[in-house]
Amino acid sequence: HARCVIAADSGPLHLAAALGTQVVGLYGPTDPARNGPFVPSAVIVHKARQEEISYKRRSDYSAAMLRITVGDVLAATAALLKAPA
Repeated sequence: HARCVIAADSGPLHLAAALGTQVVGLYGPTDPARNGPFVPSAVIVHKARQEEISYKRRSDYSAAMLRITVGDVLAATAALLKAPA
């Protein structure tokens, strides 16, 4: 019964979107235009530069993911929850 799910580009994010829950997707090096979710009840936070887009598994942290701030997530969540459902 969640009003919103905040998650990285992962199974829980896509499952929540598929079940009709509003989502805030946090994307590191992957491209949300390719991966979705493709629903109007999704807000995407994505800070990757074009040259950082990658689908390779890596052992180090994604600079693109580290650029996402708490403020970015709070702003995206507030915007989503203010929008008519």
